[in-house]
Parts: sequence; C-alpha cells; structure tokens
Amino acid sequence: MRRPSEVVVSANFRCRNVPSMHIEFDRIDAKTRAFVAYIRLMVLRFRCSSPMPTMPTMLAVASLSWSAAEHRASAEPFGNVTAQETSTESADSRTAKVRTQTLRAGSNELAAALAASELVRSYRNEKIDALIAKPLGASPERQAERLREITLAAARELVSRGLSDTATAQDRTAAIDAIQRLHSQTELTAALKVLQGEAGRANLVASDSEVRGALMKALANDAKTGHVALVQFAVEESDPVRASALAAMPDRLSENAEASLAAYLAGDRELFVNRAASIASAHAGAALIPPLIAAQSTPPRQKRGDEAWIAIGKSISYVADVVPVVGDASGAFQPVPGTVFEGSVLRIMESVVTIYRTEVYFSLRRVVERATGQPAPPFGWDAFAWNQWYENEFPALAAKHAEREARGSMTESAVTAPPSIER
Repeated sequence: MRRPSEVVVSANFRCRNVPSMHIEFDRIDAKTRAFVAYIRLMVLRFRCSSPMPTMPTMLAVASLSWSAAEHRASAEPFGNVTAQETSTESADSRTAKVRTQTLRAGSNELAAALAASELVRSYRNEKIDALIAKPLGASPERQAERLREITLAAARELVSRGLSDTATAQDRTAAIDAIQRLHSQTELTAALKVLQGEAGRANLVASDSEVRGALMKALANDAKTGHVALVQFAVEESDPVRASALAAMPDRLSENAEASLAAYLAGDRELFVNRAASIASAHAGAALIPPLIAAQSTPPRQKRGDEAWIAIGKSISYVADVVPVVGDASGAFQPVPGTVFEGSVLRIMESVVTIYRTEVYFSLRRVVERATGQPAPPFGWDAFAWNQWYENEFPALAAKHAEREARGSMTESAVTAPPSIER
C-alpha cells in the first residue's frame, strides 16, 4: 500500500510494428520523466527498422542514452507529469491512470518555495499532499494563496504533533526548534495565526514560555514581518508577552517597524502612545523624530457644560423649622436643621484641555541625541520650534555625526602591529 505522497504513472506505448509496453514508476521526478522520454525516442527510432528489434534491445539502447543525458535532468521536487492515454488502452488502465495521474504544484516558483520550507518538509501530511496535488492555475495570486494554505496546514500539524498535551518530549523539542528556525514571511504569518490561537484553540504565545521565546527569536530575524510583529506585541500585549518581545527586539528596527511605531504615536490611546515612544527611544532612528514631535502633546479639546467646580467657604447650621410632637398630657417640638453656605464656588462650564506627554518628550530627546551626538535643543513642548529646527539644523548635525562615526569606525578597524623591540 503506497503512501499518499507517492504517485504511480502507467506509461503505455503502442505504434505500428511495435508491441505494447507497460511501465510503472514510483515517486515521480524529473529524472524519471527524462527516462520515459528516452524510451519514447527509442521507440520512434526503431519504429521503421528492418528487421524489427526486440523490446529488450530498445530498452538497453534507451538505458545507454539515459546515462549520457542524466546530468541534464533537473531534480525538481514537484512538477507536472501527465500520462498519455491511447485509444487501445483498457478501461481498467484508464481508471487507474485517472486515479493516480497528476502530481502538481502549479509553477516552479511555488515548487521552489515548498522545497525551501523546512516547516512543510518536516510536518507534511495528507492534507498538504492533497493541496499539492490539487490543480492550480498560473496566476501569481492563486499560487501565493496555495502556498499560504499549505504553510498553514503545516503549522497546524506542528501544533498537533509537537505541542499538544499528548506529544512526546522529543516531538516537543523538534517543534520548538522548528519554530525558532522559521524564516520566510509566509511561515511567520502562519505561525503567528496558529500559535496565538484560532478557532477556539489555546493561545500558546501567551501560555507557553518556550513557544513564546522561540517565536520571538524567529521574528527578530525577519525585518519585514517579524519586526512589525515584535512592535505589536511590545505595544499591545501585557506581560509576559510584552517583556519577551522587548527582550528579543533588535538594536535597530526596520523601516516597516518604524512605520508601525509612527502609527501608534499618532493614535489616541495614551498607553499605546507612551509604549511606542519608549520603544522608539531605544530602537528607532531619526525617521521617527517628526512623529515624536507631533505626539508630545494632544490638540486642544474643547468641552461644553459643567466640567468641574471648586467650593471654598464654610457651612452654618440653624433651625429652619420645628415639628410639633403631641403626647398624653404633654407637648414638644422637634427641630429641623438647615445649612447655610458662606464662601465662593468656582464653576468650570467650558474648558479646553491639552495633554502634555512627558514620556514622549524625553524619548524625543534621546532619539535626537543619538542621531546628532549632541544634547537636544531646549524647546520643551513647542512643536513649531522643534519642526523648524528639524528642517533647518538637524540635517547638518546628523551628517556631521555620521561622518564622525565613520571616521571612528575606520580608525578602530585599522589595527597596526606593535613595533618590534630589538635586543
């Protein structure tokens, strides 16, 4: 019984003066296809020969020709192989051929991506085999979607086989190593979707420290997708996920990650703004100076109606009224106290509120000092003064600082041998 990944192709050849021939091949690849092509070539060459050679003779010639051209066959892991059906084939042969006819991956690009994916190779299952064998057009969008489906299936198989409660220690270790070695954007996107919990599954990033650590290391090695995910974890998540993301974050974030930080700085959630500013102070470059300048304070917000009130004074109690109380041969009065307020009340009925973010301000100063090598200018929260300085003075200061660092690095790299001492 063959595994689902194995495909059998029945090649039947029938022509004039040539007996029929039936050959079966396992594990279709480029070498097998080339060998079949050479057999066909030999059949055509001997078709009109006289006397007619025997079948073993033709196969022997084909084998000799095959050895001379074997090095030209490319070892493609996936390709298109289709058996040719003739009118003289039997019904059983046609049925078997239709059942095991095609192993298809759509294109060489998709085949190369699948061959380079260690995740797919290590956790290939029947569903992945079905996706590979499923017919696919030449559209790049369809091929990219098929690659995402296959990678998602491999990521789910990794969780099922190596991270479940019934997984062995060896399978778990292999799964953790596979997560840490994820490198392509498709693999990282699939891992983020599956490991964070989908369709009611557990969030392994939040609950499993080993999975979380391996995933953070893999994200740190990818500048386009990984750094953006690290920023999202460090801004939006709570500890310990946020702490792991901050620990794995590289010294300098990519442009995509800096764009993500700029979007957080432009938001209206104070917690996210302050966290993004803290990350920018340690891992961002000069490109985030304008967003930090704009995020130092919020635009004035006008509110109408009573916002607050302040009362300064004292209250004086007095007897405002009495209530008669009548009993048997007796009478009395129950006092009702009242209060008089003496002083002043300040009512805030309409207000304009501006929020000054000190954490963003100090982050801005640290980024400026790192980019210029000099103390930040004392502009405080004056956004206009900061913007004027950034447009007029900052380019020259940053260029001089970069030149000084380049000269310093060249001096450190030029290592000279110590002079010899003559005795």
